[in-house]
Amino acid sequence: IWNEREPTPQRSDRQGVSVLIFGPVMSVMFGGRQVEVGDRVQTLVDGHKATVRYVGNVTGANPPEGWVGVEWDAEGRGKHDGEAKGTRYFTCPPGMGSFVRPEAMLAPPVSFQDALVGKYASLDAASADISMPMREASGRAQAVNFELVGNTREVERMAKLDKLEVLTLLALRIAHAENEPGWIKAHCTSVRSVELDDNLLRDWQAVADIAGQLPALEVLSLSGNRLTPP
Repeated sequence: IWNEREPTPQRSDRQGVSVLIFGPVMSVMFGGRQVEVGDRVQTLVDGHKATVRYVGNVTGANPPEGWVGVEWDAEGRGKHDGEAKGTRYFTCPPGMGSFVRPEAMLAPPVSFQDALVGKYASLDAASADISMPMREASGRAQAVNFELVGNTREVERMAKLDKLEVLTLLALRIAHAENEPGWIKAHCTSVRSVELDDNLLRDWQAVADIAGQLPALEVLSLSGNRLTPP
């Protein structure tokens, strides 16, 4: 049972990881989201995937708080079966369990919204110069440069998303739907086909949060996602 008091971060770092402590109860924030048992995660360096089996303190570790126990997909990747120094924290097959510090080993999860914008409506072009014909009082025509910035440029980019019918979002660490409720429904009205293979979706609810907002959806590919049965 989680303590209902407002959390006070006791530890933070440049990677966006905070350890929140409520006496005996602790949670770990990573990538702007709370890490939970059952989450799918991926390493920064070599892309190995795992399932979170434990979040909390590890006796004898330095520091003892802020650890995530994982069960690796690949056999032999881990060091134990969820037991460390005589204490069992979780259970998994021998040689498939490890304790990791998220900020040191894991790549932050990504939302469907961010992956979609990053691939099809890049934020790289924060502004754009355009040339428009203008006419001086003397009647002589000349070109005048205008710069589109801020909200105007944002509208341009988002308008492109409304016309997309096929989305290919493979191996982008997508773990959840969106950062802004209703964003997918508002911007993906024409999408008929979505490939979400090899991402980090944890269960069918995560899938429903995405697919349920795509009114024109006909084809959905989810290969490589280890989804917990409903």
